[in-house]
Amino acid sequence: MSASEDMAKRFLEGSLHDKTEPVLTGGDITDMKREVSSIAVHDNLLSYGAAIVDETRKRSEISVGASPRALLSMIRCAQAIAYLADRDFCIPEDILEAAKLTIPHRLILTGEARLSRMTGAELLEGILRKIRVQ
Repeated sequence: MSASEDMAKRFLEGSLHDKTEPVLTGGDITDMKREVSSIAVHDNLLSYGAAIVDETRKRSEISVGASPRALLSMIRCAQAIAYLADRDFCIPEDILEAAKLTIPHRLILTGEARLSRMTGAELLEGILRKIRVQ
């Protein structure tokens, strides 16, 4: 019997997870969340993130731009990116990457933009090329 067949058989029997060992505990995850929230974000990076979000509300191709809560999600995501890179501070590239992960799906494009086959990700790329860290 192949490993895949064995796995499928154990799945059907309900014993697939009998051999599963946890990689992290709930406490580990809580600790990581606390560590992520302690990652430093300089004021100029907060302004940079806010400028990106604000610009989504100015584009004629976007009928509903990113909200202030989108900014908060972007900042927390940037902190997580820095944490995963083993840094205790954010850099501009963290904000850029976080914007790409947290903003496009929040944008509601105009009918014209959708008919032109534009995407939120494409419009965000244009915004990211325009907005610079101060």
